[in-house]
Amino acid sequence: MMAKTLFFPRAEFSDPYFIGVVDAPMQDRYYQIVVEGQRLLAWRCASCLLQPMPGDTVIILNVSRQFYLTHIVMQRQPEAQMLDMAKLTLATNSFHVHADAMTQDIGHLSVKADVAYEVATTAKILETPVLIQKADRYHINAQNFTLNS
Repeated sequence: MMAKTLFFPRAEFSDPYFIGVVDAPMQDRYYQIVVEGQRLLAWRCASCLLQPMPGDTVIILNVSRQFYLTHIVMQRQPEAQMLDMAKLTLATNSFHVHADAMTQDIGHLSVKADVAYEVATTAKILETPVLIQKADRYHINAQNFTLNS
């Protein structure tokens, strides 16, 4: 999908690449960027997986005065990283998540694996109105097991 040709007439840049700062998100993957005191609209490239936030320092590609946000160089709030994509497919031989805390807020999650392990070192709490698990064999190994219905 090609970006629409949108630009502020004042923005005159001849360099193919330059640095800017995100001023505000716009619609349809466009961002308002401030460069040397001038504002321009830049379309976020597919390769820029992190969602740009106001105050982030970014690299802008200039192709015939069509501006593309290609990279985030420095985040204003590095703790607020967010991947922004409509659909994510991972193809890998090995996938690991290491985190002090992890929250899953998902409308639908599908995982297919030959072997899957989930380990909770202290406790795991699952709260859901409906839980469906299908297995040819189901094994629970516990010193104490309580099932309330």
